[in-house]
Amino acid sequence: MSTYQIFTQALAEHFANEYSDLFGSQSKLTTELLKESRQNLVFRVKNQFGRSLIVKQALPYNHAAGPQTPLTVDRARVEAEVLISQRKLAPDQVVEILHFSKEQSAILMEDLHDHQLLNKALLVGRELPGLAEQLAHYLAHSSFYTSDFGQSSSSKRAGIAKYLNPELCLITEELAFTDPYCHHERNEVSTALRPQAQRIWLDEKIKTEVAELKLKFTSQPQALIHGDLHCGSIFVTDSSVKVTDAEFACYGPIAFDLGTLIGSFLAIYLSVPAVIPAVSARQQIFLRAEIRQLWQQFAAEFLALATRETRDSALQSDETQQRYVTSIQRDALGFAGIELMRRVIGMEPIKELNQVKDANLRLQVEHNMLQLAEKLILGYRQFHHIDQILAQL
Repeated sequence: MSTYQIFTQALAEHFANEYSDLFGSQSKLTTELLKESRQNLVFRVKNQFGRSLIVKQALPYNHAAGPQTPLTVDRARVEAEVLISQRKLAPDQVVEILHFSKEQSAILMEDLHDHQLLNKALLVGRELPGLAEQLAHYLAHSSFYTSDFGQSSSSKRAGIAKYLNPELCLITEELAFTDPYCHHERNEVSTALRPQAQRIWLDEKIKTEVAELKLKFTSQPQALIHGDLHCGSIFVTDSSVKVTDAEFACYGPIAFDLGTLIGSFLAIYLSVPAVIPAVSARQQIFLRAEIRQLWQQFAAEFLALATRETRDSALQSDETQQRYVTSIQRDALGFAGIELMRRVIGMEPIKELNQVKDANLRLQVEHNMLQLAEKLILGYRQFHHIDQILAQL
């Protein structure tokens, strides 16, 4: 296949068999379409012995809107190369990429069939030992070694050029920093929630702070970031954490990944009383501990790496390194507010609340998310520790 073709099950099966020796000549393969999202096709190719691989292909347009809304397929290259790079830095926390085809904009990767999406695991009450530690390790290592502290200036500038990813970054800018703060046709806002949304749309203080955070996202290429690191892009078992779906990756503020992940945890924290009321108290205790651990251990690991491995002599001061990490933690709280806001007023609301049949209960959860989002966006510069946020939950 030398020219791009949208994969059928047969083409996905051929692709997986051609670029992997997992199956062998005696295999009888079956292929199923696992996911047909707005932007990608995802297939599972499996043999009769239970061995399986995943094929992910980038579509050249928004599937929901059709060919009149073209999208770059270069995002598949970005995703594959970023995950390969990050796996070298955090091998236990990143999905394994086995092959990438530029011609077909397709990725062949390990099948995490024995894993569960983190958001689903948390919303059935699973408590996962070492979760925050593994995520902090991934964040600290993937960001440090692609920052000014962990690589040369020339290498970093080459990385910025390699991973510009302008179309996907524009989507992030629109969906995270623009749409939720105006009456946009892409927003999904219930009638009951509209008065609160309209008040936010007219609040100039909120919009000013959001503009500041947007400028940080667009003008601070601190490190190579995942760009969409929420609990729906992470797979888990009781002992394993695997980060996937890095098509939104780019050089950006380290705080964006940390903040998006904290915001995603906070959204689940606020959702569990409505989704799993029988075990919500226990699960919220677990989530509070994990959020605190993530915040603290990210800083500890990044600073430890900086102490040992900072290359630039001008950046080897303990005070410089501490200020840098403190600014990441501070800004992360603002980005956490951005993540919460877009999951209530935006194109992709938090799907887990679809399980809540009581409309009033769902409305209360959404109201609580918006209240917390406002506090984070308006006050992130004044907060000095994650406990100041956890104390308000």
